[in-house]
Amino acid sequence: LVIGEALIDIVQREGHVVGEHVGGSPLNVAVGLARLGRDVGLLPHIAADDRGKRIVEYLKTSGVQLVSGSRSARRTPTALATLDATGSAQYTFDIDWRLAGTPEVAPPLVAHTGSIATVLEPGCRAVAALLDAYHLSATLSFDPNVRTALITDDDAARSRIERLVERCDVVKASDEDLRWINPRRTPEQIAQTWLNMGPSIVAVTMGSQGAFAVSRAGLVRVPARPVQVVDTVG
Repeated sequence: LVIGEALIDIVQREGHVVGEHVGGSPLNVAVGLARLGRDVGLLPHIAADDRGKRIVEYLKTSGVQLVSGSRSARRTPTALATLDATGSAQYTFDIDWRLAGTPEVAPPLVAHTGSIATVLEPGCRAVAALLDAYHLSATLSFDPNVRTALITDDDAARSRIERLVERCDVVKASDEDLRWINPRRTPEQIAQTWLNMGPSIVAVTMGSQGAFAVSRAGLVRVPARPVQVVDTVG
């Protein structure tokens, strides 16, 4: 079960809209899992409008099951992604994040969440409650994927992220996330602190510098594969 936002990315370059694409960090995780042959459900908060229908069709084509009750929003969320000359994006969001009650699915073997869903009120409280409920029986994974444009209280967001780190078994973050969480410490130091809080493994992506992961067995690094960046929206 993947819990989190599904939205439409409106991509803008040099002042012009160049396309609209189905997106959302949790949605992308669900789609990737389905394409790897996993049985996966997605619990987002979208509407029964044209953009919502596009998301539903995309999920169906990819083999992702949309959890019942996910289409209760007044309008489907969007993210205006403005690309710079390097392909990096600045985001402006239009999103209302809410979850109602307990999802109509069997308790999952694995539950994943992250990004906007874990810090944006009021839905973030329901996400935390669901992870509490699944904690004893499921493997939990978490990707903070910090979106500062939607964070109004930095300290509250950092506290929510830390509480999820404590509950989860697998944590994946970027060095950009960790610099926002604590600019005075290195990504390696923060990853080790998080590992000591409960997870079995903490993995950190570092762009052109590759990635590393820490576990009880130690630290391992993987180099990046050089590529020409087109854009970072995906």
